[in-house]
Order: sequence, then structure tokens, then C-alpha cells
Amino acid sequence: MPVHKDVLCDSCGAMNFAGLRYRCEICIDYDLCGACYDNDKESLQHSKSHSMKCIPEPTPRR
Repeated sequence: MPVHKDVLCDSCGAMNFAGLRYRCEICIDYDLCGACYDNDKESLQHSKSHSMKCIPEPTPRR
């Protein structure tokens, strides 16, 4: 399974995680792994009411 390299889950702290990645479309640089997204995680910076973009596959770096 491909890994989202150099991506940190801002809830659980997982780095370089596999599976789905969710990126907040409101917050600056806020990502969640699939498990945290499924558990409706939020923080002082991020509200679960914010729109999230699902990124299923890592994007290649150039």
C-alpha cells in the first residue's frame, strides 16, 4: 500500500502513513489519517465541521 511520505496526522501524530489522507480545506496544513478522520477528531485549530478533501493516493514529488 502506498505511503503518504512526509505527511503528519495532526491528531495522532502518525508520520508517513498508509491509507486515506484527509486534508482540511479551511485550516493551513492540517491533515488527518483515515482512522482519525473516521473518529471525527478535532482540535483547537480544526473543527470537524470544516470541509475535508480525501486524498487516496500519495502525489509524487517533483
